[in-house]
Parts: sequence; structure tokens; C-alpha cells
Amino acid sequence: MIESLFFYGFVTSSMLAVITSIVVKVILKRNGYFVTLFDIELSDLRNLYKLSKKEPKYYNFFYVVIMLFALPLLCFILFVIVIFMK
Repeated sequence: MIESLFFYGFVTSSMLAVITSIVVKVILKRNGYFVTLFDIELSDLRNLYKLSKKEPKYYNFFYVVIMLFALPLLCFILFVIVIFMK
């Protein structure tokens, strides 16, 4: 029961992270930053941080992006721990 919760939490949060990374790419591209098409890199997060310092409306969005990228990793780690404790 709990392992399915962590598994589906991983899948759902991964989908949210993909959607969020697309939104990040669009925001950075509209503000004049160079972005790659397929993967999100640390430079994209750094550029989003710089943009959030320039424009305060992106400040909270930066921290939401960090949390949405950490959530799948957390769900996966918890899933592995629960599976190995059985």
C-alpha cells in the first residue's frame, strides 16, 4: 500500500517536474537567456535565480521549481527504502 503511494507520487511529481522545466525554458527564452531544448541544466536554474533577483515576480517561482525537482528524488528514495524493508 505505502509503496504504491510512493511509486505513484514519484510518477506524478516527475510529470510535474517535466511541465515545470518546460515553463522554465519558456520564461528564460522570453527574457533573452540562451536555453537548450531537451534537458534542464544547472545553468538554467542559475539563470532563473538571476532573473528572480532582477524581477521579483519570479522569486517565488524559483523556489517552487527547486521543490518540484527535489520531490521526485525524495519519493524515489522513500520507495526504495520501503521496498527493501519488506
